[in-house]
Order: sequence, then C-alpha cells, then structure tokens
Amino acid sequence: MLNRLKYVAVWLIAGLCLYFGYQFLSGGSGQDTGSATGAIDWDNDGPPLIYYLVLLGVLLPALFVYRPRLSDLAKGVLLWGGLAVLLVTGYAYRFELEPYAAPVLSALVPGYAFEGGDGAVVLSRSDDGHFRANARINGAPTNVLVDTGASTVTLTYETAIAAGFDPDALSFSVPVSTANGIARASAVRLQNITIGSLSFDNVDAMIAEKGRLRSNLLGLSFLSLLSSYSVSGDRMTMKN
Repeated sequence: MLNRLKYVAVWLIAGLCLYFGYQFLSGGSGQDTGSATGAIDWDNDGPPLIYYLVLLGVLLPALFVYRPRLSDLAKGVLLWGGLAVLLVTGYAYRFELEPYAAPVLSALVPGYAFEGGDGAVVLSRSDDGHFRANARINGAPTNVLVDTGASTVTLTYETAIAAGFDPDALSFSVPVSTANGIARASAVRLQNITIGSLSFDNVDAMIAEKGRLRSNLLGLSFLSLLSSYSVSGDRMTMKN
C-alpha cells in the first residue's frame, strides 16, 4: 500500500512540475507581455521555476530515503497543506487584516508606528517605559525617542552623518543638557523628518557632539508641528 502511495505521489509531483514547465515555456509571461517567442522571462518566472525544482528535489528523495509511514505521510500533508492554506489566506486578505495586525506588530516591534485613522500615527510604549519611533531623517532610517522635555529634535553625531550632514560644516557652540551632563551641539535644520504618514520639512534640530548622546530625541520642534499628541495607557497618538 505504501509503495503504491509513493508512486502516486511521485507521478503527482512530476505531473505538477511538467505542467508548470509547460506553462513557463509555452504560456507564461511571454504571452502577457506581447512577446512572440514564449521564452521564459527569468526576471519574473525564474524564482517560481527554481522554487518548484527545489520542491521536487526535496520531496522525491524524502519519499525513497526516509521511507515515511502512511500515518506520518498523512500528518505531513495535513500540516504543510494547512500551513500553506493559512499563508495564502493571510496574503489574500492582508489589507483587510492590517488594521488588526498593526497594533500587535507595534507591541512586538519597538518603534513600529501604525495608522490609527484620521491621519493619526500610534506608538506603543517600549519595555524601558519610553515611546520610540522608527523615523526617516533626510531619507535616512533611524530610531528616535519621544522627549517632550527637549526643545528641539536632537540627533546623535552618527545619525547626523548618515542623514547627509557635513561634519566639517558643524559648529558645536550651543550648550545642551543631556543625561551625561552638559554637552555642546550644532544648530541645523532638517530637510525632512517622517514617521509613518507624518512628514514635515524644514524642522529645527540640534546635532550633539560625537559620543555625548546615546539616543536621537524627538523634541518639541517636531511635536509642536502636530495638531495634537496624547498618551493613553501604553499608547501615544500623534495627529497631523
């Protein structure tokens, strides 16, 4: 009985591979793009073709080398088949599920900002009790700590360099108070700072001396541009 199932599985897998091979060679993207050759478009069809070849290379040896029992084979089919159905279903309904998944991601991924509706961006409190956000400063990705006690956005030296500031053009002449004491900073203006759907141009900021600041601070020069921001429990809501 088991040997018969193996042969059925082998022919089924081989038939699927032949079918997809036929689709790639004679019907695939070549017809969709208006190509008369029907040849494989490796940019689009290559990855799926490789996937099916790898799948064939894994399944066929498994059937003959490991000699699975009928019950194990059935369990494997149910497990992986069910997982495939869940993945396909999740992908098909990804936009409908996004409002429910975003708050979970925000709680699990530090700095993840999700859309709260009406143009609002919501942050979840991190394990250290602060609100942090993944931001883009002059297009460069970075992480900022929300600090309502800071008068301006204040960047570390390293973040400023990544954001495109010329270190030779910085003048560290402004005294600022940090957790490590009084430091000197250079007054600058950010071309753009973006957090989720919130985006502002020409934002006043400071750049701390090298080694004097551990975290980028999202201060009032950004927060004052919002129509409102509030904290409720472990969530902070910022509205444009």
